[in-house]
Amino acid sequence: MKDLDLSKLPSQSGKTILVTGVLYTSQLAQRYTNLSTIAIHPGVVGTDLVKSLDPADRLLVYATSTVMSPEDGCKESMWGARALRQSVDNDSYYSPIAEPGKQK
Repeated sequence: MKDLDLSKLPSQSGKTILVTGVLYTSQLAQRYTNLSTIAIHPGVVGTDLVKSLDPADRLLVYATSTVMSPEDGCKESMWGARALRQSVDNDSYYSPIAEPGKQK
């Protein structure tokens, strides 16, 4: 989790959600060593959440990110759910597209 770069997230709430997920994943990995646990950032997905932002924030999202369709956005989570244990690093953070600790 050492490669996590919070400076690339546009909002404080986005950072809070990401850090919470990463910390939760890390604690699961420590407590349940027989499970593979990873944190996955799906990327920026064009959902109602993005559409409901105020115009300035929405502009920031579209100007600084590649916005994916919901169909493409779910591929990250599907990859994580289907990945073989030996193909992932336990207690790792994966960002688009399924590379540990890397961000675009």
